[in-house]
Amino acid sequence: MATEIRTPAVLSMIVCDGVHRDPSTGKFTILGTFNIIGCRQTPVTHEVMFVYLALTDALGTTPLTLDLVSADETTTIFKSEVSIDVPDPLVVVELPLQARNVTFENPGEYRLRLFCADEPLMERRIVVAKLPEPGEARDASDESND
Repeated sequence: MATEIRTPAVLSMIVCDGVHRDPSTGKFTILGTFNIIGCRQTPVTHEVMFVYLALTDALGTTPLTLDLVSADETTTIFKSEVSIDVPDPLVVVELPLQARNVTFENPGEYRLRLFCADEPLMERRIVVAKLPEPGEARDASDESND
């Protein structure tokens, strides 16, 4: 008899530069949250990206898939599949997932999506924005008052 998968509730899905877990307390520290990646040119490679997840209401072996796709969902940039084992649905599972050398071919919107057994749980937008070249745009505070 197949066991039915209990779909977890997502408490948080945070995109950041790093996640540290204190070995003595077990507490997580989330470093450098972001939702925009600025670049001078594309393609641009983001060397290290973390996604911190906090989930509850899961039970037993729970398969999770995290992917990053283009806004039109035609191109997969990154995909990670993990399985968590949860003994009690009241437990909050904290899970940092790491992606290395994620390359964005073009500026624009991308979608970070979380699934449990192909069921969508949550989606986050990440924007890759082209920065102006030095000297292209000046801030009004840079102008001198003569």
